[in-house]
Amino acid sequence: MPGSDLEPSVAEALDGIEVGQEIVVVTWLQPGRARRAQGPPEGDESLPLTGVFATRSPDRPNPLGLHA
Repeated sequence: MPGSDLEPSVAEALDGIEVGQEIVVVTWLQPGRARRAQGPPEGDESLPLTGVFATRSPDRPNPLGLHA
């Protein structure tokens, strides 16, 4: 998976985490171009507007990402 490799200094921080243990990673995403609540999925203007949290839109209200 692209982006799944960790820098050695970050990998060291995972020492003690067991395989299968649930963790939550908070990331700082690239800032969106606009701050709107709805947009077309995948930028396809022919589709109905959908809440940006249900799409992969870069137009999000904040740059934080949570990944389980």
